[in-house]
Amino acid sequence: MTAYERWDPDEPFAVLLGLMRTCLAQAGAGSGTTTSPRPLYRPRWACPRGSTGGGVMEQLRKVRLDEAAAARPEYWSQAVLGEANGSLFKVAKGTGATEWHSHEDMDEVFVVTGGTLVVELRAGDVTLEAGEMLIVPRGTEHRPRADGDARFLIVGTAVTSNAAGGKPAWSTGGGAPPA
Repeated sequence: MTAYERWDPDEPFAVLLGLMRTCLAQAGAGSGTTTSPRPLYRPRWACPRGSTGGGVMEQLRKVRLDEAAAARPEYWSQAVLGEANGSLFKVAKGTGATEWHSHEDMDEVFVVTGGTLVVELRAGDVTLEAGEMLIVPRGTEHRPRADGDARFLIVGTAVTSNAAGGKPAWSTGGGAPPA
């Protein structure tokens, strides 16, 4: 799968990706496909001034985080919105709970955009409401939980919506949490 194929054309970045493809083609970047796990949205990918792909301001788009998270087709599934300074900015939505897990290679930042997210820690729970943030240090065992729907931004160096990252088996394919 190419990086382009990871994006649903109905998502807010379809226009931005089209502009980036134009820039890449103008820069002679070949077929425009890549095997990189990184997203292609990066502010530094702006076309040079004077090119037909437009300038930086024509390519920059604001993102409504809560709407992007709510649009996810699966619970506990992350969508990479962008990358900056070596960190991936990902949105997700959750209900029920993930499995207990830790990330030995990175800290994980949760910023709640809607609903309530409880991050269970072995030392005690931390409840986050919209507009609140928690940094879970690398190596710290945790289990995010939402009693209703919660939407959030996750900042980290890798996509963690997999079994090793605590994603519950029921959430694959748009499933619902067990009653």
